[in-house]
Amino acid sequence: MRGAGCLLCFCVAALACGGRAPVEAGGDGGPNPVITPDGGPTADCTGLLPAPPGTAMAFDVQPGNGESCSATAIDGEGIVAADAESSSPTTWFVFGINGTRNGTFRSPVLFAQPKGFIGLALSGNDTLVALWDDYGVMWNPSLPSTDVVLGLAYGPGVISVSATSAQSTVRKHDAQALEVVSATVPGAYVPRGAAEDASGAVLVLTGAGTEVSGLWVDLTRGTSGQPFAIGTATSVFARPLLGGGVAVRLDSS
Repeated sequence: MRGAGCLLCFCVAALACGGRAPVEAGGDGGPNPVITPDGGPTADCTGLLPAPPGTAMAFDVQPGNGESCSATAIDGEGIVAADAESSSPTTWFVFGINGTRNGTFRSPVLFAQPKGFIGLALSGNDTLVALWDDYGVMWNPSLPSTDVVLGLAYGPGVISVSATSAQSTVRKHDAQALEVVSATVPGAYVPRGAAEDASGAVLVLTGAGTEVSGLWVDLTRGTSGQPFAIGTATSVFARPLLGGGVAVRLDSS
């Protein structure tokens, strides 16, 4: 179904932006038409259609020391980060577009970006939000915090939530892991996840034990709404929707 939808989108865009010019009548007014050449896409359609994809490449990786790959992340340039399931915290192996392993780094969670990967760097009891490049080198580590969780931004970047016994700080980081805006919410919350809505509001998932609650935070105004119950789960994940809103997964539901 996805392939058919993409083909339909391509055809609609092609018809809107290109195609042949109208058929004109012959110079003598007779039935013989004169077809003007196709002028190609108009100026306002430049860049609408994506560039053709590059050549696909496959490569095999031989695991060692009982390792097995359980997840991968691929950035916008085709760099692959694959995790080794036997390690803790998760070790990510970085592979270039030619299949060569370029480096490794550790992060319990990872979100691919247009260039590189954003995750969490553990430093003693502190946690940093950082970017790793295609060689596994860390860039732009944030100020140290505790009890940090990461979530998806609407577009490139991530949302981070850190908590103390008295307040929580919600931050938006751009695709280079640099902080863009933040808001502090009073209250003793245990962060479990987050996602940014298309409007820019952030849904923060909180809760102790298996209880899961939601809290909307306006990063622009630095304000928040009232917490509301969502359900119970040992594992939670939130993802922004293209049409607005946030989908929340509780365990497998």
